[in-house]
Amino acid sequence: LITFATVSGDKLGGDLYSFVVLRNILSSGWHSRISQRLRVKEGLIYSWGAGQERFLDTGAFTLSIPTAKEKTGKVLAILSEELRKVKNEPVSKDELDLAKGYIEGVNLRSHETSGDYLDWWAKEELLWPEQSETVEEFISKIKKVSSEDIQILANKYLTKENWQLALVGDVKRKDINIEL
Repeated sequence: LITFATVSGDKLGGDLYSFVVLRNILSSGWHSRISQRLRVKEGLIYSWGAGQERFLDTGAFTLSIPTAKEKTGKVLAILSEELRKVKNEPVSKDELDLAKGYIEGVNLRSHETSGDYLDWWAKEELLWPEQSETVEEFISKIKKVSSEDIQILANKYLTKENWQLALVGDVKRKDINIEL
């Protein structure tokens, strides 16, 4: 299991919406870069996941990729390449629109019942009462994220100095190479 994480000292505040879009571009659904590159094209992984969390004093963005020990080096090399691309090349309009549409659909679908809305509001009011927002407000802010916002965010957080890598399994240090 490979877990890559970067941490923010500002609760992901203004960066939250860009992180949501970046997470989607990298790892949400079959259209994501990790899915297309590591699963479909290379056949190196079966599952993958990503998340971003905002806490009271910090935030985190994580990528988790289970793979076989002998594939770890190649998976890390490709992951490094994809993270560098996000930093160095603007996300295309089509990819950005696909990510935003996916986020909108998932959020609207996951708030179909009164219980769903109650769960949303309870978390919002409990953890961030000064920043509470409706699902519609959240989606509106997601729609404003630009390709430039993604590139700025990636260059701010996806740096050699700002990442942690955890590997579970019998992997040798010599097999680990991440170049951000």
